[in-house]
Amino acid sequence: MAALLVGATVGAVQAQRAGELPPVFEGVGIEERLGDYVPADLTFFDETGAEVRLGDFFDGQRPVALNLVYFDCPMLCSLVLDRFTQTLKQMDWAPGGPFEVLTISFAAGETPDLAARAKER
Repeated sequence: MAALLVGATVGAVQAQRAGELPPVFEGVGIEERLGDYVPADLTFFDETGAEVRLGDFFDGQRPVALNLVYFDCPMLCSLVLDRFTQTLKQMDWAPGGPFEVLTISFAAGETPDLAARAKER
């Protein structure tokens, strides 16, 4: 049984080496825009479902720690959020005081409910 599972894994790796991408990655790319500003008028939905502008979170006085994640992610994004939260709890300063924290999901299908649950953690 173990050999069968290893064989299936090797086959999947070989398919990716041949240049075949899973359908979920079709059309995905990176466009470097070094030195550009992120438009403050970009809109998102917060954890309550209300539409908010990105610029509303930047007052020009305090720095903003920005996390770009998936809220519904079983591995790395959850680890990043958990470790970030642990680090914040160890600090003398708290978000809302000398700095702000903004976490945005870059997965279009994620809901305000997922954002609310991530915020509770």
